[in-house]
Amino acid sequence: MKRTALHIALILILTIFVGNQEVFGQTRVQVVKQKRTESFKWKPGVSLEINGERAEIFISTHDLNTISIETELIAKHKDKSVAEKDLKKLQLLVDKVGSKVFVRDFIQLDSDNKKPESGLKTVMHITIPTHCAVSINNYFGKIDVQGLLNTLTINSEYSRINLKKNHAIIKVGSKFGDIKATNTSGRLDITSNRSDIVLENVSGVISLKSTLAEIRITGLKNPESLKIDAKKSKVYITSIHSLDFGYILNLEKVDFTKPNWLYLKYTQKETPFIKANTIDFEKLPLINIKLNTGSLALIKSSAND
Repeated sequence: MKRTALHIALILILTIFVGNQEVFGQTRVQVVKQKRTESFKWKPGVSLEINGERAEIFISTHDLNTISIETELIAKHKDKSVAEKDLKKLQLLVDKVGSKVFVRDFIQLDSDNKKPESGLKTVMHITIPTHCAVSINNYFGKIDVQGLLNTLTINSEYSRINLKKNHAIIKVGSKFGDIKATNTSGRLDITSNRSDIVLENVSGVISLKSTLAEIRITGLKNPESLKIDAKKSKVYITSIHSLDFGYILNLEKVDFTKPNWLYLKYTQKETPFIKANTIDFEKLPLINIKLNTGSLALIKSSAND
């Protein structure tokens, strides 16, 4: 009986000890925020330029002739006083010079020249007229642009990019940041390095230049042309209109199985080189694929897929 009581007591002590260890082991993160809102009048010819660092950038459009900018500076640290001090090092510049509205966030060290210990980021929610031209540079973060009808230029590193319902001239350069474009038309020019690309229901003139990527294209809707120049990549193209496209293939060290519906005229058929085109490749839309090392899958889907 004594042994049983002692055993129960030991279990209770261990339970309390482990419980306390869990409480002490859990560190509550303190979050400090600073919000800011500004608005600028817009007229044709006025553009928006964003230079972000650790920024999450969300751009949407409206029917008003204004550029509305809502920003939130955020610092996270287990010590609130450290977060508050570090937040002061995260600076935001919003200004209009001539015909350009500038938004920029950056780290500015204070007199002690000590780097921030907190996790810092800026969240930008920006609403613009549909015909406002936009230029974005971002390092670490996220970019989301919807509803644009003018021009969009993006240069980013370590930033995920999401483009939706843009009917514009779009140029994207990305390193270590995946790219997704949905229901987009016009001209889409993407250069990526170690960034996967997903295109869904896109049309217009499309040009992709990629290294170390997985490229998935579905629902091509009457594209004027599609050009892919890739290295060490996997490419998948799926469309119910696959039979209606002309193809030029220039493949080196590529895993490719010709689908039964694709009629090719080969210039070079033996691996590691495959050079071929459809007999009527001059017809539009034309799909031109140059791939060095990787795999290629051309898939004809049904309307029910």
